[in-house]
Amino acid sequence: MTDREPDPIDVALREDIGEGDITTQLVVPENAKARARVIPREKAVIAGTSPAAEVFRRVDAQLEVRIALTDGTAVLGGETILEIGGSARSISARDTWHRSRHYPVAPSLDTGLP
Repeated sequence: MTDREPDPIDVALREDIGEGDITTQLVVPENAKARARVIPREKAVIAGTSPAAEVFRRVDAQLEVRIALTDGTAVLGGETILEIGGSARSISARDTWHRSRHYPVAPSLDTGLP
């Protein structure tokens, strides 16, 4: 028996996405590519960029994730914190988890679809 604490990212992803995001699978084409940005809606001090980037990477290790602003940076709102590129399905699934946590940011998803 171990005293190891459960990994909060794994727990949250298992709870919210489970075996997959059915809505994303039905709506987003399998081979669609997308780019997304995480943008604060209002004045804030940035925190948690590394865990946020790690969540994207755990959803899909092939996603390109770039941290644009470091923790501790004061922003007025509208600045890009993270940039993500790759599978539209993976980004959409992560975005669904992100929105379910009610963070004060607005992911901007460009799927390239008309």
